[in-house]
Amino acid sequence: MITPLLGSPLDHRLNILCGETFDDACEFELTDNEYRKAALAASEKSQRYRLLMVQYVFDLGRCRVLELPNPAGIGRGSFKLIGRSSLRMKFELA
Repeated sequence: MITPLLGSPLDHRLNILCGETFDDACEFELTDNEYRKAALAASEKSQRYRLLMVQYVFDLGRCRVLELPNPAGIGRGSFKLIGRSSLRMKFELA
């Protein structure tokens, strides 16, 4: 599940979405609106867009936060489209 994390009414140049998993899953879903925001940020040099994924969200010993690039920008080659009801994407850790 991806949920908005940061958004200030004074500064819309940085868009961050946060998602969490209960295991080491490397996939997430974006709504059409979330993907539109990512595409808009990719087309405007003044905006940045990042995804934060928290794996093992309830296990403090294994919990980790991954910062992922914009799936509609330069980082789009890092993701594989795996579903279409919303945009379901998968990534691999390097």
